[in-house]
Amino acid sequence: MAIDKGQVYGVKGSKSQADFIRISSAVDGVVEFHPLAGGWTSKATTENFLKHYEHIPEEVMREVLRSWSRIMVDTDSMDAPIPAWSNGTLWNGWQVPYFERQAIEQAIANGALDCEHTKVVLLDDAALEILSIDGTIPVSHDWTGIVEELRAGGEVYEREIEGCVLEASLCLSTEIEVDGAKLEVFAVGNGWCWNLAEAPEATGKPGGRHP
Repeated sequence: MAIDKGQVYGVKGSKSQADFIRISSAVDGVVEFHPLAGGWTSKATTENFLKHYEHIPEEVMREVLRSWSRIMVDTDSMDAPIPAWSNGTLWNGWQVPYFERQAIEQAIANGALDCEHTKVVLLDDAALEILSIDGTIPVSHDWTGIVEELRAGGEVYEREIEGCVLEASLCLSTEIEVDGAKLEVFAVGNGWCWNLAEAPEATGKPGGRHP
């Protein structure tokens, strides 16, 4: 099988997206490729490349993307991790988590997604993401106009609102299926530096309720 630009290959024996790469070019016996999640371009002779990588068919790729697992994520500025779902997709090596509504509500309540420089506002079918470029995000601003502008296809970047220069985007909800159950999720912060985090140790007596 010829190696063609745009094809996805993976480390032999692995079905993890972390081991997937995309072909940049294959010319004169030299293959150039880069991590599927983004990163530096590498080169190898065709012979050496095929010793370590195998082609990932589209049907296998689709199956991988339909496989979801529970993870905990945070950013460097967060005090506590947030539960999320992942299908293994990475962005420049960072996690691309999908959050259920309840997890986002909890993260807003504890300040992880509602602080001076980051704010998420949950809507019926979307999540409004607001990031401060300079200044503190206003606490009680009415974001209705920004939401309408984004829904109309507008762009909100370097916008000054109540002394804060910010950017905003809209993350529409989507549906995933886990063990036969359909879940509404939001890929909040797709493009943020999400770390894979450890779950905090449980506290309290066995059988007690935990938030």
